[in-house]
Amino acid sequence: MSERKPLYSSPGEKGKRGFEDLECYQLALEVMANVHAFAKTLPPDEKFDLYVQIRRSAKGVTGNIAEGYGRYHYLDSLYKYSIARGELNETLA
Repeated sequence: MSERKPLYSSPGEKGKRGFEDLECYQLALEVMANVHAFAKTLPPDEKFDLYVQIRRSAKGVTGNIAEGYGRYHYLDSLYKYSIARGELNETLA
């Protein structure tokens, strides 16, 4: 099985960068890229409602994962990760 090339790689030593190394973050970036590609295929009458909402929820997944990673207390991190899961469910729905 070939290793996937990440969509984003930050500078620094692998394994010491931070949230960019998380597999869930890398997968969320892939979902966001696919959502953006899908949103461009929507008919013009949907572009102002569904288009904006689906892109915003996909971006919310990566944002909440990154924010949760930066929290000091594990309960704060879990809270942000649960919000990211909710955003992902909204994206997939």
